[in-house]
Amino acid sequence: MALECELDPDDAGGISGISAPLRLSPQQKAELEGMIYAGRIDPGIDMLDIEGDEIEDQVIKIDPVAKMSAKTSKAPSAKAQKRRRLVDTTGDLNMLLVKVTDSAGKTYPDSAVTMSDEVFGTGVDTVNLKSGLEECSWDKINVVVGLGDSNEVATGVIEVSIGIPLDGSTDSAIRNAVTTAVQTKLGHSLPGPYDYVLYSLEKCYGTDCGWAAYAYINSWNSVYQGVYYKRPGVLMHELGHNFGLAHSGGFDGATYTDHTCTMGNPHYGDDTFQCFNPAKNFQLNWYDDAEITEDPRVQGYSKTLTLVGVGEYNIRGGNPVTVRLETGTGADYFVGFNRATGPNRMNDQGDDMVNIIQVGSGNGESYSQSFLKSLLSQGQSYAISDFGGTGKTVTITVNSINTSTSPGTAVIHISDGLTPAPPTPAPTPPPPCPSGEKRYQVTITTDNYPGETSYVLKNTCTGDNVLTKTDTNSFGEAGTSYPSEEVCASAGKMEFVIQPTAPPTPSPTAPVTPAPTSLSQEAAFDLAYGVPRCANVGTSCDSKALLNGRGTITNGNESSASNTNKFGTACNDGNSGTYHSDESIDQITVTAGDLDAEGNPVPSGDFIVEGGRAYVTVKLWCWGSGASDNADIFLSNDASSPDWQALTTITCPGSGAQTIRHAFDVPSGADQSIRVNFRYNGSPSTCSSGSYDDHDDLIFAVKPGSGTPPPAPTPPPTPTPPTGGPSGPQTASYDAGLGAPKCSYGSSCNSVGLLNGRGTIGGGNEPNRPNTLNACNDGNYGSYHSDESIDKIVVTRADGGSGDLTEGDEVTITATVWCWSTGTQDYIDFYYASNANSPAWNQIGARQTCPGGQAQTVSRNFVLPSGGLQAVRVNLMYGSGTPGTNKCTAGGYDDTDDLVISVKPNAIAASMAAPPSKHDDVQGAIDVVEKDNSAVIADEEAKKLKDLNASTEKPDVDDDDDKKKGGKKKKGDKKKKGDKKKKGDKDEDDEAEERGVSGGSMYVCSKKRPLDETICEDGDEADDTCSYEGQECGKRRKCWFASCDGDEEATE
Repeated sequence: MALECELDPDDAGGISGISAPLRLSPQQKAELEGMIYAGRIDPGIDMLDIEGDEIEDQVIKIDPVAKMSAKTSKAPSAKAQKRRRLVDTTGDLNMLLVKVTDSAGKTYPDSAVTMSDEVFGTGVDTVNLKSGLEECSWDKINVVVGLGDSNEVATGVIEVSIGIPLDGSTDSAIRNAVTTAVQTKLGHSLPGPYDYVLYSLEKCYGTDCGWAAYAYINSWNSVYQGVYYKRPGVLMHELGHNFGLAHSGGFDGATYTDHTCTMGNPHYGDDTFQCFNPAKNFQLNWYDDAEITEDPRVQGYSKTLTLVGVGEYNIRGGNPVTVRLETGTGADYFVGFNRATGPNRMNDQGDDMVNIIQVGSGNGESYSQSFLKSLLSQGQSYAISDFGGTGKTVTITVNSINTSTSPGTAVIHISDGLTPAPPTPAPTPPPPCPSGEKRYQVTITTDNYPGETSYVLKNTCTGDNVLTKTDTNSFGEAGTSYPSEEVCASAGKMEFVIQPTAPPTPSPTAPVTPAPTSLSQEAAFDLAYGVPRCANVGTSCDSKALLNGRGTITNGNESSASNTNKFGTACNDGNSGTYHSDESIDQITVTAGDLDAEGNPVPSGDFIVEGGRAYVTVKLWCWGSGASDNADIFLSNDASSPDWQALTTITCPGSGAQTIRHAFDVPSGADQSIRVNFRYNGSPSTCSSGSYDDHDDLIFAVKPGSGTPPPAPTPPPTPTPPTGGPSGPQTASYDAGLGAPKCSYGSSCNSVGLLNGRGTIGGGNEPNRPNTLNACNDGNYGSYHSDESIDKIVVTRADGGSGDLTEGDEVTITATVWCWSTGTQDYIDFYYASNANSPAWNQIGARQTCPGGQAQTVSRNFVLPSGGLQAVRVNLMYGSGTPGTNKCTAGGYDDTDDLVISVKPNAIAASMAAPPSKHDDVQGAIDVVEKDNSAVIADEEAKKLKDLNASTEKPDVDDDDDKKKGGKKKKGDKKKKGDKKKKGDKDEDDEAEERGVSGGSMYVCSKKRPLDETICEDGDEADDTCSYEGQECGKRRKCWFASCDGDEEATE
């Protein structure tokens, strides 16, 4: 969510409609977003008055300590006063499309006439924004275009030019420039006579372009780039935001994955759209005469309802299309029949099923993210435990679905289980079968695994299949009878075959349809264990609210604390701090499935099974920036005698509410348990003792498997060299045991996209972060491709040959990096380790400065030592930091990544190899020159290197000199990390770095051309100390350069 404020005209040069982004601390952003989602602030309506703010460079800067909760008031908008649910979503809505040309002449190539047709259907286009809104609202909306303004160049379209380029300008600056140009052309402030104004841009340029369009909530404006102005699904989604609608999430908890609703972003085609889900329908007020509210909190609640879909709203016959279930908390449930016909004919998920949605706040009457909770077929049920805090379980059951009638109907029964549901009326007797045929029906009673059943009823006389059932979603509940439809067929001997069906393998590109929620399990508190437990096998096990809070902290007492297994060692929570200001574990879920390369959940839809894969999802509240909070995750395969095995430790990715995930192999064991140890500072532990620490367990049932599950990841053995010819270039894959990308034998190793990004920075979360062998964590400050990141590492043979990488080969490491600003304040170190299973890092050559800003490539050569499984490391840092024990820096903008390579043995090279001593760092002193496989030449080169390094002399020391030139900087001399310097700022340290070595105190190549790179970092004359850890500088007080071009030799 991007947060901007519309400025008062007095603060915007007298121009209305100008907005500016808010620059907030992470805690302030989380606080403000929380107020919006909780309904305490209405976007586009409330005014925010914060002390200590200032406007600079078109950005509103807020004092980092200012509170967001102060001084809100309603904007003096006449339209706001007449809204029932924040905005007008009915009646005549006047719209205007603006075609934009920038200062470089960039504009979308479609003509104004074409654009008018694409958006408003003024020509031949029959599927567009106007038709979609009018169809879905059943003409409760009338889109009006062409108000007769003389500036229109086509019906409902005007053209404006702005004085700034699209390439190089911020979204906010572009939007404000367009607003100013439109108001100047029309001669009045926006929106003026228009309800909604749409801006069409030629394209988005720069690094923050991962959007098709954006819109302002409860506002009049939306912005589109490129082709997306003419995509009806995108247009309706953005107008939905203007109407005050939030996004629609799916089963996986992600923001956009409810594809029963256009607010879940299901459609990007030219002629496709769909309508909204029951929660959004309720807010839109289009079907207010077909909405009902039920209150199942009433003791003994029981009711049967017949639902009609919005696609047949016009012939509903008095039946509702939306049912709201009042919880008394604001987080209400909404039920509807997702009939895929009429306006909703292009629905993308759950055709002709009953969909159940829950909102986060506002009773469905204001801006709130919604989530799809269940899709039900006939005979399936969805249970809501502790409904509205009553302790009751309210169950929604689909008695029947009939799409053969007009309208199609879904009959549902809602009950709290305390009174029996009324009997289902007897069906109308079917007509008699034709002469010579008999009526057949199959009734299946499911076992504990209903989703794995299919059957065939075959006439052995004719060979015809009389009845088949392969749709396993039809069997949603264990121990339940499911009758088939009745069919007429020729009399004869029948053969009935029933068999288990393996779950379908999900497509790698298509979205996975989650299993019916009735197979998911909600944990209940188990007195014997003292923790939440799912006693039955399911596709997932969810603690829900049973773990929410911590100990006895203020406003957040954890129910049944400490929720740690009684059969293990007692582990009490810390009681310091305040709920949702300080640390707490709020929810744990275990789901069958895996995580993709980006860390996104991919549920399998199958049961949690021995030998399968599962992932744990933990919802946390993190204090401050989150950098001091760590979650240790453990697994025990026997909850009755817990033996905790460490799975991972994850640092909080940010402040406030955060979600972390980790995938694992499911071992053998019927009742297994996850423990999360959430600690402020400290070391990994199953039970840390800090006063802000929280520890929670969740027990989940596991289905027996057919084989032995794989063991926990262990460091891989040194690979066995292949026989035969070269293996060619290799692409790395992530190795969970090592924690970094790894290549098999080959002539090169390429990390491709496995390292792209850094930590959890905005827009660029690094897959499988941190991708280091010894837990060097990345900094999480900044944003992707604005601030620093390592995007790719490639190791190749330096000679360009096709042979596999072999001990003694000279190789080139090439790193693709993103450097901030001009790159002058970003530095790169290269390292190698001869044993990836137990890495001892050796630096390669001198520290480099980024050669420029944005995308850059930097490289280093080195000779592969002995070792079958080796690793290279690249450390990109802001400012010249000092690496720690693990050879990585810890700055907030720093990125460290490793790449593991398989190396063939070489007897000759192995006899030469020896690890460099403290004063014999071959790689740091001078690069090995080009060589062949001749042992004689290799021996000569080794001798040269040995002689060169052995001649280092210690210079005289002046005892009165407090600072030795070329020596290490004291810790206090470093620039403090945090705010980056402005472009053009320079200090003495920077000037030294830019000058290179001091005059007359360097080695040069035979052509007397000084090189641009020296081992001495600051350019001063060298003594026998290192300018930074791991490097030796010079002999006879002179620096060495790292390399010479071609056949040049280094001379004094």
